[in-house]
Amino acid sequence: MEKIKRQEMNQAPNSNFDRETFRMLKNQKTGDFNPESGAIYDQQSPDFTKGIKYKEAERVSREVGSGDKLEKLIEDTVDKLDSLELEPAYADNPYEQKLLSEKIKIAKHYLGDSLNHVIEYVDSIKDMGSIKLDPESPDYKDDLRRSDAERQLKHNSLIDSINIINRFIRNQFAKMPDDKLSEFEAREKAANRPLPHVQRIEWPKNIFLPDNLEISAEPGKREQVMDWAIALSESLAKLKEKIK
Repeated sequence: MEKIKRQEMNQAPNSNFDRETFRMLKNQKTGDFNPESGAIYDQQSPDFTKGIKYKEAERVSREVGSGDKLEKLIEDTVDKLDSLELEPAYADNPYEQKLLSEKIKIAKHYLGDSLNHVIEYVDSIKDMGSIKLDPESPDYKDDLRRSDAERQLKHNSLIDSINIINRFIRNQFAKMPDDKLSEFEAREKAANRPLPHVQRIEWPKNIFLPDNLEISAEPGKREQVMDWAIALSESLAKLKEKIK
C-alpha cells in the first residue's frame, strides 16, 4: 500500500486546488490525492487502481458489512412483509385482507424508492469521480463544486427515504408499547387513515440496514450511509426485482 501511496505525478501543486477543493475531494475518501501538496496520485496505474479498490472494499466490509450481508437484510425485510398476518378474529375479513395487502404494497414501494435513491446517490459519487480525473480543466472548480452539491443533495434524499420506510414499517407493523400504539391509532383515525388489525411483530433496529449503522445527515456522521450505498450498489437490480 505504501508503494501505491508514493505513486504521485511529478508536478507542482495544481493551481485549481484550494482549501474548498480539498474538502470536496476528502468527502470521497478515495485517497487519490495528497491534501498537503495538491499532487494527484497516478490514477492510470493498474497497481493504484487495484490497491484502492481492495482498500475501499476492505474498509466498507469492516464498517458496514459485506454486500451479501446487506443484501440479505433487505431480502429478509421483504420476506417479513410477505409473511404478515391479520389477527385471528379478522383473518377471514375481505376488507381487512385488502387493507393489509395495500399497506404491504406501500411499504414495498417505499423500500423500492429507497433503493432508487441509492442508485442516484452512487451515480453522483461516480460523477464526482470522473470530474476529479481532469484537474487541468478551466471549469474544474466550478464543476467540482456543482458535483459536490449534487452529491450532498442525493445523500440527504437517500437518508430521508430510509427514514420514511423505516418509520412506516415501525408504525404499521411493529410491536410497540400500548400507550404509543394507542396514540398512533388515534392519530390515524383522526386523519381518516384506516389501519388493518395486523399481528405486529419484532423488527430490527434499522429495519433493513445493519443495526450498528447510524442514519444521520449530520456532518461527520454521514459516512456509514455512503459506505452502505456503495457496498449495496451491485445488488440493486436483483433486489428491486424481488421487491415487486
